[in-house]
Amino acid sequence: MTVFRGGSRAAAGFYWRPLEWEILSLRADGETLPGATQERLYRLGPVATLLVAPLMGGLFVVFLPVAGVLVVLRVACAAAWRRLPRRPAQLASKLRLAVRPRLGRRLEWRRSQPPDR
Repeated sequence: MTVFRGGSRAAAGFYWRPLEWEILSLRADGETLPGATQERLYRLGPVATLLVAPLMGGLFVVFLPVAGVLVVLRVACAAAWRRLPRRPAQLASKLRLAVRPRLGRRLEWRRSQPPDR
């Protein structure tokens, strides 16, 4: 595979952009490759294109549902984490627990009574 840089002129053919996970098709000689000058593109021959394209599609189909589930879990965990109180006193008040420390004994936790309405 020949390596090209983004923004350079290239011959007609297929080019793989690993950062964007896509295969480009240049139809005419002298067309400009997309991307920044730091980006690398690899020229694929016809046989390599026939092997790489279905492989890329298969990986996309397999990992897309996994990525979707992971994104939903991350958002749910982040929302739950933001709701957690930052200090033990806040946690006790959210759970309506009363903490009564006594010397020489363990902490006693008991449920406080809900306020009368």
